[in-house]
Amino acid sequence: MKTISTFARITEDRVLRLEVPCGLSPGLAEVTLVVQPTDTESVVENGPPYRSLYGIWADKFPDIDVDADLQEMNQMWKKILEVSE
Repeated sequence: MKTISTFARITEDRVLRLEVPCGLSPGLAEVTLVVQPTDTESVVENGPPYRSLYGIWADKFPDIDVDADLQEMNQMWKKILEVSE
């Protein structure tokens, strides 16, 4: 059994259309659907397709200053190119 949680939009004609890749083999499957209204302010538009993935990468990477790192790399390459000329 596989449980998938996702968000879906209900259209103006009050129809829920849902297409979810489940990774199961072709054939029959029993599907249980629970429809529950959501607080629209808590839903992130264009966010992760599955609630379980929301925030999964938070605090996993160190804070970096990309601009400073690029400047440092540019200076390094300029020195290398000056030496090779």
